[in-house]
Amino acid sequence: MGGATWRYPTPVAPIPVGKQRRAAETIRAAVDATVDLLEQLPVHDVTLQRIRERSGVSQGSLTHHFGGRDGLIAAAHVARYERSCVADAAFLARYEGALSTAGPFAATMVGHIGEMLSDERRTVRWIRMSAIGAAFGDDDLASTLSGAYTSLADRLTLYADEARRNGLTQPDAHPRTIALLLSMHAQGLVLDDLLGVDVPESAWHRVMTRFITSFLMPEAVRELEAQAEARFGGMWRAEVFGPPGRVPSEVAERLGVLRDTPHAARHAAPSYDAAGAGSDPSGPAELLATKRLLESAERSGRTGPLRPWTDDGTAEQILSTGSTVLRERGAAAVDVHALREEVGLSAVAFQRIFGSREDYVRVLRVRLEIARAANSTSRFAALVAGSRSPQDMRRALEADALWMSEDVSRTAMWQRIETLAAARTDSELRDSLAKVQRAARDLLIEQVCLAQGRGLIDPELPARGVARLLDSSVFWHVFHGLDAKRPDRDQWIGTLRRIAALISPEPAQHPSVND
Repeated sequence: MGGATWRYPTPVAPIPVGKQRRAAETIRAAVDATVDLLEQLPVHDVTLQRIRERSGVSQGSLTHHFGGRDGLIAAAHVARYERSCVADAAFLARYEGALSTAGPFAATMVGHIGEMLSDERRTVRWIRMSAIGAAFGDDDLASTLSGAYTSLADRLTLYADEARRNGLTQPDAHPRTIALLLSMHAQGLVLDDLLGVDVPESAWHRVMTRFITSFLMPEAVRELEAQAEARFGGMWRAEVFGPPGRVPSEVAERLGVLRDTPHAARHAAPSYDAAGAGSDPSGPAELLATKRLLESAERSGRTGPLRPWTDDGTAEQILSTGSTVLRERGAAAVDVHALREEVGLSAVAFQRIFGSREDYVRVLRVRLEIARAANSTSRFAALVAGSRSPQDMRRALEADALWMSEDVSRTAMWQRIETLAAARTDSELRDSLAKVQRAARDLLIEQVCLAQGRGLIDPELPARGVARLLDSSVFWHVFHGLDAKRPDRDQWIGTLRRIAALISPEPAQHPSVND
């Protein structure tokens, strides 16, 4: 991300010492009020009038210190993000003094895993998601957040480096990759929050433990597994999944149909468009069928459907054009007036079809999420269909993850985070996205089950847990881009190999970056 580092605006003229304290108090009051409003309302409802009423700061002072509403919103996002980093630093402080031997380290890690599902940690994750989402399309804000994130990653990297020096992690497990991967997987729990279903400890600890042990030396692995079994009892027999290899009931019927369909007829390499999510992807029959399933799920959860209209092509055109703007530049860049002028749609017709700008942007967000889910699900299905051995599957996952790390794909991932962040304070958007996410997760579980049946993925792992891990990889690419000290290509490839290996039927094989 480019752009100069964003800072709180400062007055152009020197302030006498007596006034500096008052100026600081004014800035703090305005930022705190804006943060409170962002926690309660969609960003478009956080107006200067509301901020003035909440903070007691005058219009003139807000303009003087922040330059206007946009500067104040940016300052509030920085404050929110920095507070989340402070909370994370306190959360990670438990590792101090616990990295000398396997026993204390395992005990600390097990406590860490358990507390990641707490309400407090959930709040921190959503705050971070919201701030990162706001930085999509804003290079200055992204640059500022990257500095805060890099400082946090530095701290976690120091812990990982100490663990490596003490023989707890494998010599070729680069500390920076461990730091970034832990951030990615923790943030991936936001997707489970979106589904609106509490995640029982027994429902995810096996994959989480496997994920962590892929970096540990054998003694640390044994200690971690023993302490996790004692803490989470039944982690290997998660009742929510049933016996190992059992197919979740909600996907069993469709899975039976898929199993009766030849792979060649069911899958083809999807035409994944340049931004990772087109408004109306054209491609193989499986992709289109997947998109229809997702659209059906979204319609069943939509509380404010589009108004019916006689379409002469302009309504669909403004949806397509708006989707491109949203996908490439973010919601703030969606200029309804300019878009209407471009396609020749009157203000009256726009209002009749979409209602407000916010309703229109909501529709765009859901359309893009449907397209993204259809494309990504079909991509994974193609990987499964084209693999003939666990080695093929690992190589395919590595290649796909490398492709996803390219700048164009990272932009699409960032756009998804912006959409998820908006769902926190927009109940209608959240409901629609939850429906899409549930359908997409079930479709991904189908493919994981198929892969397990063909010996491509470890059948002892819960299909839901594997799907959750794959789903959360979206966050890796954004965090990988935010971190100014991200690992080099060899370390990155080595990390991808570990991710692919940890769900393999041969998880004990941890290839080094030199393989």
